Amino acid sequence: MLGSQGGEGKVSMQVDVGVGVMMQAEAANVSTLLVDVGLGFRVECGIAEAQDIASLHVSTAETDMARYAEQGHSVQAALLRECRGTWSMDPMEQS
Repeated sequence: MLGSQGGEGKVSMQVDVGVGVMMQAEAANVSTLLVDVGLGFRVECGIAEAQDIASLHVSTAETDMARYAEQGHSVQAALLRECRGTWSMDPMEQS
């Protein structure tokens, strides 16, 4: 959902229907939502439960990003150490 606006119980929104295609959609009842929980499965739940699931996904993504950033820094440091070692060697010793 990109954006929503609506009045009494009616919600109008732009919905991603796949491959970057958006369409205008209108829902008369938004008391339950279908939430993608991964591997192609969706769960019908209330808004509070949907927010909990979304929070869990955000938390997992933040943890993964921090871990990948640390791994990237470790690889970068190892490459710099390796390059500095190669550059500091006497060219005559490399043959």
